Amino acid sequence: MSRYRALVWAAATLAVATSCLVPEDASAADASPHKIRFVTVQHGVRLEVLDWGGSGPPLIFLAGLGATAHDFDAFAPRFMHRHHVYGITRRGFGASDKPRPTIANYSADRLGNDVLAAMDALHVVRPVLVGHSIAGGELSSIATRYPQKIAGLIYLEAAYAYAFYTPTIMPLYLKLDIDEMRTRVDRLGDSHLPPASARREVDNLLNANAAQLRSDLLLARRFLTSSSRAREPQDLFADPAEAILAGVKKFGGTKVRTLAVYALPDKRQPPQPPAASGADIVAQAAIKNHVADLFARANPHAKVIRIPNAEHDVFNSNPGDVLREMNAFLDGPTR
Repeated sequence: MSRYRALVWAAATLAVATSCLVPEDASAADASPHKIRFVTVQHGVRLEVLDWGGSGPPLIFLAGLGATAHDFDAFAPRFMHRHHVYGITRRGFGASDKPRPTIANYSADRLGNDVLAAMDALHVVRPVLVGHSIAGGELSSIATRYPQKIAGLIYLEAAYAYAFYTPTIMPLYLKLDIDEMRTRVDRLGDSHLPPASARREVDNLLNANAAQLRSDLLLARRFLTSSSRAREPQDLFADPAEAILAGVKKFGGTKVRTLAVYALPDKRQPPQPPAASGADIVAQAAIKNHVADLFARANPHAKVIRIPNAEHDVFNSNPGDVLREMNAFLDGPTR
């Protein structure tokens, strides 16, 4: 079991690390048929928005960590005949503004709020959001807090730890559970908290939270080589990517129409860096299948698709498969 969990951690963090390797922006050379504009989402923060045009319901693409909306230059135009297609480059990357890399500036909810503010500026109503990799955090943040503002979610290799909480799967959850416990402890310190509510918080801490925290601590011990003080929302990180990873949040199931696409690595091909061996590739596929099963169980209304012989950058490695599944989902019944 310990090796299995270690591989889970490696596979899920690989999904984030891989997207960090995408070049930030090639917009100066791209010939994609979009217009570029900038919208203000917070005082002093403007985001780059790509507008491919098209007719029909709105569709918004959000890129992975380290990438920009230009990552979809070749893929997004394929939807123009049935949708009005947009892409948003999140703060900190590409031509968008780059606030100081703190959790306060780059938390999952802050990034989700940016998308909502961009929607308002563009006068976009109830779009389907398409998120690759770390953008799953923005999708889950919006769906959890404002499900009425969106018509659906499409997770492209994006329904992992930063977007979907599955206890015992990986040590990243140690941070999430500690964050939740700290919030509950802070709430107990509120002198205005009614006694009945305080008792409930204590019960939660003694039961579910404490038990899960112990499990996470045991699971994470082998991965932790040093300790540091808890990071505060205003602490400065090395770069926006680090601040985003520090600002992940617990998200459970969603209550909106959802498509989740998982890319299963190809065990038949020679392993490419950073894959270590063919055995590890097989293990990663098993792990992704397991996470996909958990996501399907927590989201019974969702359509979960597994694409074999695919890479994390699935809309580039298997564009035909992703296009087919997305169109089937987009053309399906709305609720």
